[in-house]
Amino acid sequence: MTGAPASAAAPDALAVEGRATLVVGEVFAGRYAVEKQLGRGGMGVVYLVRDRLVDERIALKLLDVLSSLPDAVEMFRSEVRVSRRITHPNVVRIHALDEHDGRLFLTMEYVAGSDLRREMDEGGGRLDVARAARVGLEVAEALAAAHAIGVVHRDLKPENVLVDPSGKLILTDFGIAKLLDRSAASDGATRVMGTPAYMAPEQVAGTAVGPGTDLYALGVLMFEAICGRPPFIGDNAITVAVARLNTSPPDIRSLFPVPEPLGSLIMSMLERHLEKRPASADEVAATLDAYLARLGPESGRKNSDAGAMRSPARTSRPTRPGSIPVPFALGRRALAVLPFSYRGDAEHDYLGEALAGELIDVLSRTKGLRVLASGAVARVGDTRDPQKISAELDVDYVVDGSVQTAGEKLRVSVRLVDATGLQLTSARFDLGLSDVFEMQDEAGRRIAEALRLEIVTRSAGAHVPEPVVQLYLRARTILRTQQFLLAYRAAEMLEEALAITPDFAPAVASLALATVYVWFYPQHAPKRDWQAAATSAVERALAVAPDLAESQVAAARLASHGGRLREAVEAVRRAIELAPTSSDPQYLLGQLECETGRVEEGVARLAMAFQVEPALTYPYEAARAAALRRDTVAFDRHLAACIAIEPGLAVTHMKLRQASWTGDRERLRAVIAEASTMGPPFDGVVSTVARCFLGEADALQAVSVMSPLLGFVNMRFGGLLRQVLVEVHAHAGDVEGALEWLGEAQATILYDKLWMDRCPLLDPLRGDPRFAAVAASVKARCDAVWAR
Repeated sequence: MTGAPASAAAPDALAVEGRATLVVGEVFAGRYAVEKQLGRGGMGVVYLVRDRLVDERIALKLLDVLSSLPDAVEMFRSEVRVSRRITHPNVVRIHALDEHDGRLFLTMEYVAGSDLRREMDEGGGRLDVARAARVGLEVAEALAAAHAIGVVHRDLKPENVLVDPSGKLILTDFGIAKLLDRSAASDGATRVMGTPAYMAPEQVAGTAVGPGTDLYALGVLMFEAICGRPPFIGDNAITVAVARLNTSPPDIRSLFPVPEPLGSLIMSMLERHLEKRPASADEVAATLDAYLARLGPESGRKNSDAGAMRSPARTSRPTRPGSIPVPFALGRRALAVLPFSYRGDAEHDYLGEALAGELIDVLSRTKGLRVLASGAVARVGDTRDPQKISAELDVDYVVDGSVQTAGEKLRVSVRLVDATGLQLTSARFDLGLSDVFEMQDEAGRRIAEALRLEIVTRSAGAHVPEPVVQLYLRARTILRTQQFLLAYRAAEMLEEALAITPDFAPAVASLALATVYVWFYPQHAPKRDWQAAATSAVERALAVAPDLAESQVAAARLASHGGRLREAVEAVRRAIELAPTSSDPQYLLGQLECETGRVEEGVARLAMAFQVEPALTYPYEAARAAALRRDTVAFDRHLAACIAIEPGLAVTHMKLRQASWTGDRERLRAVIAEASTMGPPFDGVVSTVARCFLGEADALQAVSVMSPLLGFVNMRFGGLLRQVLVEVHAHAGDVEGALEWLGEAQATILYDKLWMDRCPLLDPLRGDPRFAAVAASVKARCDAVWAR
């Protein structure tokens, strides 16, 4: 949060020796040392505090205003979970939402400096054109990262754009306006949410908002930054907001000499109709980047004379069209892990060295890394200087970290530094001490995976333009969160990146994953032969980047979609050998184990994958296994985790299956309501099937809505649809129809032994010899998958 001077002291603060302190209970006095009040903004009073547990300055925002909003707390928790998934240098990092004595508070990254409003005020209300373009570029890139995971800011304004001492811009307060908007809807209020001067026409009208809403606000912000006044002026804020419903803004070029294409871009963002604005924040960023590139690499940078915010040179290795791809090789990167420093109770003072040792063991199993033993590292003594350590030990990277304990809580902070002393990445992990050995395993895997991803990216991207790296990182975020609806956006980003740098191996591997995801789940994706695209992308990944786990995972998923499960298992095992800490192959292998009858092994493996990536791994298969095993408590827990990561068709489908298996009529009604928001064709499919189980539709209606899809989706998805039709007919008492669809499922792709064994809707079929024959065939097919 901003380091701007504090506003007048709020009731929550008292002046004590020139510093503010919170009167909210002993938790703050014991955990946080309050340095000063930073101000009031976005739903609460903000303080600069020092977190004694990690010895780090952070921003702490009290959220007492939430107590007046119905159902606001849970909605805000959801917004925080989503906002934490936005990982971008121009977006403020959210740490946690916590509570003490009924008072909520949010902790987040502290950004020293000021905000964009202060910078504009210091410039007489405006910025020079190049600086305004730079502001637009960095904000657009931050918005692109948010939009890539489905987050719309809704309240973009200069006060929510922080400026650190180097001039770097950091966007904050995601989700606040959305929370208020939801609350208004829930209590019947008619208030309009957002900041009127920056609201898009659709916000004023109270209609649906989207990424284009943020682009309108960015257009207003850039207009004001250049002209020193907003595009609309009136007697009061509401009058100004309403004016934009029927009135176009003045052309910025009539008020100030704005060069092209900047003037046209700003006016396009200020179009009243959403569809006339730029297609995406990425498009806006690309236009601004090209404009600034013509002015020079440091144009628009604040404090550029000091070298602030310098980006890597935008150069790329040439690739001859039609040349044979050369496989990427990570090489043998040497790495030294220092013993972690420790702060906490004396009984756990061994944890620093123990965690470093665990990390050495895990990292040493990762292909392409040469990890020094702890004895070899010991000869550098107590020095923590990465340059001296790199020179002394002849390593490319140094890992340093710290461990702090407080009661049963443990926090591990880790940093990866290169041989020049440049910190490449840092991460923080909050864990429990209830089982120290389990905690060591979890910490080792999570830290090792974060380092592996960073080292792969750095090794392959040493000469890759920064925009290409950013496109790749944004796409990778989508893929790691398994947001299937956005997989086509990840594919578009990766194709754009590879058009610039065709041999960027991590992007090649990730493109294979993206296209395979879209082929399985093409809803909302542009019309395209995604099967051909996935097949081609996987072939390219295996040629260019066979030693990247992501390439092997993509190959495994492609084989799985085609019903070649043995081939899928072999590929996923290769991925695990390459990257034993990656959650993706562990998740896929667990999924295959559950489906083919190895339920105990599969559930355990899924739990391990979720442990490595607790905020990113999609626990759909764990929920499905729990539902079939009649474990309602586990099902509800996994379902809640799925909803937190990506509510959508997959979650609604899982609710439908579980409700049909248990006869939960209330949940079936809820599924029908959710289906209405999906759009064709799945809205009709889901609602019709749910009505079948409610007795309001018949099996023929289900066949009618699902049959057109069977030739459109891939074999695996088609097999899933046929299984649903088996259930619908069996529930209706049509045994012959159910067995007919079961036979068709078997003839295409049916490895689902868990479903065959446990689905209660199949009970009417179990005494029929034809069902027994299919069950025996499925068992033999599954046994063949694991045969050595």
